[in-house]
Amino acid sequence: MFKKKLLATSLLLTITLTNAGVYQDKLSECLSKSTTAEESQNLTAWIYLAFSAHPEIAKYNKATPDEVAKIDKNMAKLFQDLLTTRCKTEIKAVTENEGTNALANAFELLGKTAAESLMQNPAVNTRISAFTQYFDEEAIRNSMK
Repeated sequence: MFKKKLLATSLLLTITLTNAGVYQDKLSECLSKSTTAEESQNLTAWIYLAFSAHPEIAKYNKATPDEVAKIDKNMAKLFQDLLTTRCKTEIKAVTENEGTNALANAFELLGKTAAESLMQNPAVNTRISAFTQYFDEEAIRNSMK
């Protein structure tokens, strides 16, 4: 129980809150509703590949160049379609009224939503909490007294 509470608290601390304006909210809603489950999974894979480009993590990435290119092409298609067709009206409104930071924040929220949907998978939750088996719970409890 203690492990789960600590893990949940840690994960909550990683979430950043932003004050979104009405146009950013509308764009975020459009992006979310206009992205299929398959596109969301591709977005998460793209984020993973971006992080795995870091030299310290690259050794764990087993994706082939063809797989990476396929994901990149899918992302280009998705973003272009979101920007030019699916959410064109909302994108124009947010950039005119709230600026490009609001545009970036809306796309960041889309990425977070994609990652959150993956975190609902039991295998992912097991993997995320696996490190807690090595905790010295007594030492942690004592540090909080």
